[in-house]
Amino acid sequence: MSSTPSLILMCSCFYIMVVAVPFEITMYSDPGHQSGQRITMNQTNMDFECASAAIGGIRSHCSVGSWVLKTKNIPGGYDEGWFNTGTGNGMYCYNMNSGWDNVVSLSRVGPADTSTPAVTFKNNPDTIIVIEKVAEAFLNLPNYGGHLTLTFTGTSSWTFFEQTNFEGKSICWRSTKEIESRGTSLGFFAPSNIKSFGSVLRGCDLSAAEIQNFKVQL
Repeated sequence: MSSTPSLILMCSCFYIMVVAVPFEITMYSDPGHQSGQRITMNQTNMDFECASAAIGGIRSHCSVGSWVLKTKNIPGGYDEGWFNTGTGNGMYCYNMNSGWDNVVSLSRVGPADTSTPAVTFKNNPDTIIVIEKVAEAFLNLPNYGGHLTLTFTGTSSWTFFEQTNFEGKSICWRSTKEIESRGTSLGFFAPSNIKSFGSVLRGCDLSAAEIQNFKVQL
């Protein structure tokens, strides 16, 4: 019985961490995300070149959660690719082009596993913010210009405020799944006309008194 060859790396850029439902990305040397050399990662690695060189170029991947890959694909320059699980639960698989021969870093965006309540903001081109605590009074994420992606984990709900310190217009999002990504193109924020994010609280339907308890005295 034949089996697909797997790559075992004897270098510092290989990690193993056991969690119940991990954020995980598997990269393949062949398209189709089924065959060829492969490596699976579940945490950030800022020195990924040894793995990339051993695979011989990444042509496809499958991932749970959100990941950013940085590649040195032009002389003196870098490019980044953002991959996330998509809308709903489960794994996202994708065939990649030929520009991923030299991946120099791999960043996990979000908690270690999908059971942790968190919300991750990705605002193109380069702003990534992960909120795991109950309240953030000074998020101050600028106008997203229609390019914001939010990834929710832990079947959690969140209230977003347009201004800092939990002021201004607000809107709540309840996620019914352990991991779920939403982009502004889906019209999620249109009803409240929120154009920026100044602060965020975990939970929905909070009373004025509950919100007041989280406000920072300036």
